[in-house]
Amino acid sequence: PWRRTSDNTPAPLNSFGLPLDPAYAFGRMEAYPPGTVGAPYRLRYTGTGTFTGTNRLAKVAGSDVTIGGVHYADFTFTEQPLLNPPSLTGNSYSNLQVTGLNSADPLTSVRLIAPGYNQDTVQVGRTELKPILSPFQVLRFMDWSATNFSTHSVWATRRAENYQPQSIGFTSPSIGGVAWELIFKFCNDLEKDPWVCIPHQAPASYYTELATLALSLLNTNRKIYVELSNECWNGGFSQYAYFRDLALPANPYYGAIAPRIKQISEAFKNVWGAAAFNARVKIVLAGQAANEVWVREALRWFSDNSFTVSDYVHYLSLASYFGITGSGYTTLDAVFANLETQHATTLNHMRTYTSLAREHGVGVCCYEAGQHILASQTTTTQLFWDAQNDPRMTAMIRANMDVWEEISNGDLYCYFALATTLSGWFSVFQTK
Repeated sequence: PWRRTSDNTPAPLNSFGLPLDPAYAFGRMEAYPPGTVGAPYRLRYTGTGTFTGTNRLAKVAGSDVTIGGVHYADFTFTEQPLLNPPSLTGNSYSNLQVTGLNSADPLTSVRLIAPGYNQDTVQVGRTELKPILSPFQVLRFMDWSATNFSTHSVWATRRAENYQPQSIGFTSPSIGGVAWELIFKFCNDLEKDPWVCIPHQAPASYYTELATLALSLLNTNRKIYVELSNECWNGGFSQYAYFRDLALPANPYYGAIAPRIKQISEAFKNVWGAAAFNARVKIVLAGQAANEVWVREALRWFSDNSFTVSDYVHYLSLASYFGITGSGYTTLDAVFANLETQHATTLNHMRTYTSLAREHGVGVCCYEAGQHILASQTTTTQLFWDAQNDPRMTAMIRANMDVWEEISNGDLYCYFALATTLSGWFSVFQTK
């Protein structure tokens, strides 16, 4: 997110992802409270530079100090972000600006430490997240890993743990998403199991490297869920075309995806050993809820090649979304009348996948779930959010989860998503 202060163009970056020219970085405040207004954040950086704050971020006068070659300064947020729901309008960004750079002593690290943490902490997952995440056991890092439309494939050129920024929207997709090291440490800190999505263009050697890193970093009480890319059946994503072309004339799930699922499974088993693999690694074969033929084709590949599915796959997976058909809805009653009808169809998809999984001796899980109304289907964005926050939506989410609990014997159900901005895409988790 670093941009030149002179002309607002992207700043040239050094090998650590930090600016070579005077620049500013900006961050959103709207979705996560930055702490009590006025409580100091501690800026920690190495290299030569002078930092200031603008637009809701202010530097505390006289707070600069250098200890053992590491520079520190205090910053405060001057107002609380707009929350619940986030505002549709207005600027919620805060800017950190740096000048006085020296090419002989370039910036190599810049961190803004939240109040209440040691200025040299190595903790990745903030403690404040623990009660928020307490109902959940698994975190799926599909978006964090910049999975969709990924061009990343080379392990040696992946985003490094010390590369800044880790913000995936502002840097080349060829280096992947958030560093795998940070994802695993984040899960250790918050006592959650990671669900990783492997880049679709990654070779078999990448599987081995990722398995090795996960084994070395994850606490021994952590499991890991492993999926090949995301929605490889979805023609809206580049991974579909990649596997389609690779598999021609066969179905992509038969000719390309199933063989790679087997390779991923073998790589993790070879690295982790049979005992740890069976206890802690969960290989996921995900397909389209409304058309299970994709998964059936993958299962047929295993059968045609005399491989037992359950030796390589732990879960068949679907997205248990329920939405509405058509558009132009003007009332909540109309939205929920159609939603009830479509929800019944979703429950049938769940039952189909469960039966298919049992047939092959594997588990079944939801890689995503929740309401799938789009703001474009309602006459106003406000109506979309009124539907999201209506008590009837809570009841439907509970019903969806209850049926899943019954038919899947309590297997994993990943909701999409925990939180979001007021964009009109997908839902936020609510069962209260």
